[in-house]
Amino acid sequence: MKESGRSFRQLIEQIRAGDEEAARRLTEEYGPHICRSIRRRFRNHRVRTLYGTEDCLQSVWGVVFADPGVVAGFQSPDDLIRFLVKLASNKMSGQHRHHFANKHDVRLDVELSSEVIENSPDLATPEPTPSQQVALQDDIEYRARYLSPTGLRVLSLVRAGHSSREIAKEVTRSTRSVRTMLSKLRRLFEFE
Repeated sequence: MKESGRSFRQLIEQIRAGDEEAARRLTEEYGPHICRSIRRRFRNHRVRTLYGTEDCLQSVWGVVFADPGVVAGFQSPDDLIRFLVKLASNKMSGQHRHHFANKHDVRLDVELSSEVIENSPDLATPEPTPSQQVALQDDIEYRARYLSPTGLRVLSLVRAGHSSREIAKEVTRSTRSVRTMLSKLRRLFEFE
């Protein structure tokens, strides 16, 4: 992936000239660095579901392509990666601060009568966005690495909607043993 200094400078010049192929190459080669950094630094499920990895990535590319001159001064791929990662980190942190600042704003508190709640279809919870689903799946995979093969099987059965009795039959364990495993799974997957 690492380019020579000359080909990197050519890529930057092509980006500044508005070359679409160079833009595609930039996003393909440097996008994974940004995604890895976001996932590593922001393991908190709430932050990544509020403002997903893909949302952040799009925002970073929006800054770069809105003003291609922003990348003009970089002399090496490492400099560019550091800049993009820092930009993504700042965007995620800003979203986190924005969300939690609004969370405690007393002006946002509104009392809803039970009649309003029952008669309002607009209050239904929206489906999670694709980026929120990916963030949740990433968190599940990250936390699941601590599980035994039986624990993984129990987790997949729970996610499929099976009861503890059905799971006990499937993994040939007692119902009590399965309930203990489920309790441990709840603690492991208790999102911040």
